[in-house]
Amino acid sequence: PERGAPGRIMAPAEDGPEPRAAQVDDPRPFVKGIKGRKDMHVPKAVWRQHRPRKPRAADHVEGTGSKGGPTSARVVNGVLRSLEELAIACPRNLKRWGLASEDEYFEHVRRRDVAKAALDALLRDPSVSADDKHDAAASFSMNHGPAAFNCRRCWLLRGCCVCRMLQSLPARALGPHRIAVYLHHHEFGRGSSTGALVSACLGGDVYVAGLRRDEEALRELCEREDGRVAVLWPGRGAVGVGDLPGVGVGGGENSGGDGDGDGDGDGADDGRRRGWTFIAIDGTWKNARNMLKRLPEDRVVLVSMPPDAFRFVREADAGAGATDGASLLAPVRKYAGAPEGRTSTFEACVALLRALGVNEATCKAQLENVKTKVDAVKVQKSMAPVYEKVTGEGDFET
Repeated sequence: PERGAPGRIMAPAEDGPEPRAAQVDDPRPFVKGIKGRKDMHVPKAVWRQHRPRKPRAADHVEGTGSKGGPTSARVVNGVLRSLEELAIACPRNLKRWGLASEDEYFEHVRRRDVAKAALDALLRDPSVSADDKHDAAASFSMNHGPAAFNCRRCWLLRGCCVCRMLQSLPARALGPHRIAVYLHHHEFGRGSSTGALVSACLGGDVYVAGLRRDEEALRELCEREDGRVAVLWPGRGAVGVGDLPGVGVGGGENSGGDGDGDGDGDGADDGRRRGWTFIAIDGTWKNARNMLKRLPEDRVVLVSMPPDAFRFVREADAGAGATDGASLLAPVRKYAGAPEGRTSTFEACVALLRALGVNEATCKAQLENVKTKVDAVKVQKSMAPVYEKVTGEGDFET
């Protein structure tokens, strides 16, 4: 209304029931607190009065929350464990580790701590040789490192095992040859390492660098095969795999070797022909260079793959979802200091298969194993899969 004009007249309110007088036992009206306003603080008793706790389940364990997690520190096997320690041993983790109870986990922690103290004392002892220290460090890493709760075949957590999903190389596909992997002890049992696939899918032996029994076994292999041990190495001084005597490349002696037993003459030829043992080194580039120095130079040959073999792997990787032909392992692994066109250890072995004449279908089937492992690593870290080979924890072997 304009200034000076009478205001709007409101209609009288209708008569209604008189408001009920407040009772002594009535709860105080709930007022939501405002952050930063101390005068608006809501006492805990008032909060609980308006937000009561949910009733406990019949099988509820004292000292745990509604989802099974700990609510306070408590004594386990005579040791007071903090809330953080108990949270690590939650039911979800125990299931993934394949452990029956938190007591079993803390017993492992106790044994690990004892072994670590013994290892530290040994490493500080100047009278112990470097080889003995290396052997002790490798043994500790294998028993108490990443492999402690992992499947010994696929190197994933026991509750995330994908062994039944892996495809093995058909028998006789390699002819008289065989593949082995020589890996750093920090790679043993690591979920993102493809060294496990060499053993699980290609039937190759695994040798751990620094571990005395494996070093001796590898040395005996080099002496026994004398001159027929080839190390996959793309550096200087390497010869082409096709230049090795008795090896055919790209449709040679093992062309199409798919293990079907179709009577193509491979079996008879394998009995007369002496094969090669190809060793793939699994480790960071810095560690791999040091590991190469441990091998007897006079009994091994450095070999490199032909460009067509790696081109096949890169094209297959690009078609499988890898970006710009990058390694299939790239989503779960960083390649610091690696040369251009880097690939994982297992992809290098697949390139070797192709160079030896194994057919494309068999080689592509082996690359599917890398995708399965990458997706499993992602899912066990509660991350989205990349290649949709493993879509959730329900796909894992139980």
